[in-house]
Amino acid sequence: METKFLKAVFGGGTSTVTNKRTRTDYGQVLEIIGIDLPDTFECIFSNSATSAGVGKKMIGSAQRVLIPDEYLATGQTIYAWILLHDTEDDGRHMYSIRIPVADMPDTSPEEPTPVEQSVISQAITALNSAVEKTAQDVIDADASAQAAQDAQTAAESARDVAQASETAASQSETNAAASASSASQSAESAQASESSARTSATNAARDADRAEQAAGQSGYMAFWIDSNGDLIYERTSNVDVDFRLVDGDLILEAM
Repeated sequence: METKFLKAVFGGGTSTVTNKRTRTDYGQVLEIIGIDLPDTFECIFSNSATSAGVGKKMIGSAQRVLIPDEYLATGQTIYAWILLHDTEDDGRHMYSIRIPVADMPDTSPEEPTPVEQSVISQAITALNSAVEKTAQDVIDADASAQAAQDAQTAAESARDVAQASETAASQSETNAAASASSASQSAESAQASESSARTSATNAARDADRAEQAAGQSGYMAFWIDSNGDLIYERTSNVDVDFRLVDGDLILEAM
């Protein structure tokens, strides 16, 4: 059965009137326009405009709610109320909707035959099932849209995390390369210092050897005190001087 939408348009007030329907217009879905409703909301239907009447609570979704067929079948005006609670100022807002229903001529008092009654009953059952399915389809469609939005949000979050991880990995790789380069430079500097020290030691040994050779060629003489406290004099053979004591004085003489 094709879904029939009946628009209830609010123009700034808290009440509105819809177009007229007949008592046989089953399967009507009330579409509410002009006020913001939560994802799911409650709407109370009744054939009475006062609280003394009996009402039926229906659950709506996506700005739409199914009108109970039993209230259309009476041929009387239908009244609907939506009560919203405002959690910010702890207030509540009541919206009322009046749905005019045109009465139809009564059917013949003659009772239908059992076959006719069976056909009618089956048709009513099928109609009610189709109406309930339509309302459920509306709710399911809204839930599917929300699930798709949640999936997209999750995918975007995962992409952001992956990009951040890639950036962190790239930075870590750059830092590691810089540390490796610094370590390599330090190793090269240590090798250069070691080479310089070896060169200096070699030069010092060479200079000492040269000094020793020069001393041997030019000759030398030296004095020192040994462990017994004696003054020791030493000279090379190519030094032609000598020392002797004269009346307690040390005299240098040529040989």
